[in-house]
Parts: sequence; C-alpha cells; structure tokens
Amino acid sequence: MINNILEGWQKKQLSEFKYIKGKSNPEYCYGDFVYLTPEYLRDGLEPVFVDIFPKAILTNEIDSILLWDGSNAGEVFRSKKGILASTMVKFEINQNIISPNYFYYYLKLQQEKIKSETRGSGIPHVDKSTLSKINIIYPINLKEQNKIIEILQCVDNILAETKEFIKKFKNIKQGLMQDFFEGRNNKKVPLGSIVTFEYGTGLLDRDRTGDGYPVYGSNGIIGYHKEFIVDQKGIIIGRKGTAGSVNFSSKPFWPIDTTYYVKLKKKNNFKFFYYYLDFIDLKKLEASTGVPGLNRNDAYNLLIYDIPTAEQEIISAILSNLDYLIDIEKNYFIKIKNIKSGLMFDLLTGKVRVKID
Repeated sequence: MINNILEGWQKKQLSEFKYIKGKSNPEYCYGDFVYLTPEYLRDGLEPVFVDIFPKAILTNEIDSILLWDGSNAGEVFRSKKGILASTMVKFEINQNIISPNYFYYYLKLQQEKIKSETRGSGIPHVDKSTLSKINIIYPINLKEQNKIIEILQCVDNILAETKEFIKKFKNIKQGLMQDFFEGRNNKKVPLGSIVTFEYGTGLLDRDRTGDGYPVYGSNGIIGYHKEFIVDQKGIIIGRKGTAGSVNFSSKPFWPIDTTYYVKLKKKNNFKFFYYYLDFIDLKKLEASTGVPGLNRNDAYNLLIYDIPTAEQEIISAILSNLDYLIDIEKNYFIKIKNIKSGLMFDLLTGKVRVKID
C-alpha cells in the first residue's frame, strides 16, 4: 500500500517530520497552563495547572502528540492547549503541505505498529528507528485531505455522542442505586444473615476444555469448561487478585479458587443482590484491613437493609433494563469503532478515493 503511490499523492517518512520532547516541570505550582499528561489526555482526569517554566514546550489543539516513554509508549493523542509533559513528543507540521488533522489520523493509524516496536526492559520507549520505517502518504491537494478529515470527524462525533449516552445511562443507574440502597426506613441486618460466600474450586487453564460453561476468576470470565460446580445463575466475588469485585453469571458456572460464589439463605433475588453487593463496594474491605484478599467474615459483618423480595424484583428489573440499554450503546460504540478502523485504512491509503468539488 505504501510503495505504490497513487497519482496526486505524496510519501514522506515519519522521521522527516520534526518532533520535540516535553520537559520536566521542576515543581507543580498553581498557574494558568494545563500540564498535558497521558492520564489527562486519555482518561479525562482533572487537569493540573502549572506556571510556565524554562524550556516548557507549549501545545495547542492542532498538535499531534506521541507518548514516548512508559508502559503505553507509542500511544497517539490529539493535543489540547497547554504544556507538554516530559514523557511525550509533539510533531511540527507544515500546514501548507499536510493538514494537522490528516497527520493526526494517519499517525493514529500507525499507533499499533509504533507500540509493538518499543524498546526498553525497564521503562519502554519509542524506538526512533521505527519512525523511519513508517511512511506518511497523503493527497497533495489539501481539499482532498480535508474531505477525508470531514468523513472521519463525522464518525468521531457519532462515537462521542454514543459515549455521552453511555455516561448518561450510567449516571442514571448510579443515582437510582443510591435511592434504592441508601437512606431507607427498612431495618438493617448483617449481610451474613442473608448470604454466605462459598470458596471456589481451582481449575488450571490447561485443564479447561474451552467450551461449555463460563469459568470465573476474580475479574470475570477467564475461560470455559464442559462442567460446572454451581448449577444455577449466581454471583461471583473476587477473593484474591481483584478482591471485592462482583460479577454475575446468568447460567451455571465454575468459580475458581481466587473467588467466592454467593449462596442465599432464604428466597431472595440473585440479580438484586448482585447490584446491592456491587453498590456496597466490597473492595474497600481489603483496603481497610491492609491484608491482601477479601475476608468473608469482614463482609458478613456489614449491615444492609432487609428489603422485601417483592421490592427486590422491581429494583432488579429496573436496573437490569438500564444495563440492557447500556449494553446496546456499548455494542453500537464497538460497531462504529470497527467501521472507523476500516474507513481510516481505506481513506488514508487511497484505497477508497473521495470526490472533491
């Protein structure tokens, strides 16, 4: 795809584009500039504001950022206005030749290749030689570049809207859970009077058949096996590893020895208690004791509201419907993201040409 350049297109090695590495901030003091870290750009964490300092590298919204050092070295970001962190580089682009947005999308297309060729056994870093192996190909006509950008940005807008829908439904769910599980008039009883946490049974990866019933570890499904040890739907609690995590299986399952599975002492709604246990946040128990793993006796002593079974059914139905809507949006997000990946390859390599006026 790179060697056969289309008519009206140009090729340049990524190493030919000048890039500048960010500098360490000598001290974090309150200022007017956002210090651009991977966590801020990737996860949307609260920004850290700093004063400008000697040799600080300023950025704006049109810059393309490459994470140079760290476990995620090779990750590509669209910049924001601020000061570049020392673990990242920004590229300087001649906008008369190539659009900054086109360059960003092309760099994003090459992200996995850059990440796969990082070096360093301690702290991984981008291998400079990789940049000379990557060719940026682009239409010479800026109008054609902009048309490609317009299409990809349209898809990005759909993805952003879908993320907002997911966030909205999650916020509604969290608010309802607080209403359902906090500040009630029902009497409180120890969790251990309603449920028991039973030990899972070890099942090595090599012994699993790979099909049949889900095998659960402390962080969810880790495989499948032809047999099960719990003969109904149920709740799985992380005992070691991701201690306190809560998962739900709608079918018979095999919980391994890093987990507990929940038994109800009387007629209660399993799905309701899945939501209740998730809301309680059992992970806090491990942090409060300082001992690795979740001790079930600590969990048994937690006081919870004794909610009638009929109301459990209603609460479970409401929260399950919200989960259904969230899953629909998540699946749609994945579908659109896959479409975008295909579009990026087709449009940015010239496999599919766009029409321009």
